[in-house]
Amino acid sequence: YPRLARSCWRNLRAILYQWPEMSMASAQWPRWILRRLLSPIYPVPVILTSRTGVRCALGGDPVDDAIFRHVHRPGNRLYFPPLAGGEPDGIILDVGAHHGIYAMEALRRYPHCRLVAIEPDPDGCRRIEVNARLNGFTSRIEIVQAGLADVDGRGWLALDEHGSWASRTLADDPEATLIPLPGPSP
Repeated sequence: YPRLARSCWRNLRAILYQWPEMSMASAQWPRWILRRLLSPIYPVPVILTSRTGVRCALGGDPVDDAIFRHVHRPGNRLYFPPLAGGEPDGIILDVGAHHGIYAMEALRRYPHCRLVAIEPDPDGCRRIEVNARLNGFTSRIEIVQAGLADVDGRGWLALDEHGSWASRTLADDPEATLIPLPGPSP
């Protein structure tokens, strides 16, 4: 039980540390706290609405919480710097789009833009599609299931047990646990 107690204490400390940022990102922070308290036992999927009005389906991946907090914190100039010249139009390229949390806020902030989301994980592509439907952005987003590499040909997605940010694309021969990416045969 000592290991379990330490794990619970670390989880509670992390929630307390992240709570101020999350409470600024979404009025539904109590739902998020419940999700985080249960996550070591059972990953609870939840749909949160940001304070800007963007709805995001957060799945079992702990990375979703971090991206949601960072993208939706007030005054965020890291992801959305002030632009000179008024309302931009054009195409936003989101490489490594994960589950589309950044993409949804970018489409909200720039209503005259389209977005191309590039994501190698097929589950990630499905989640981007879900988030686009939740926000009514399906006509303004193109989802491309692909990975980027310095070689042409077919690649493989190596999933990692520590969450999606530890997954990577490979150009080598696949192992049994790897997901093939679309593209021409090597």
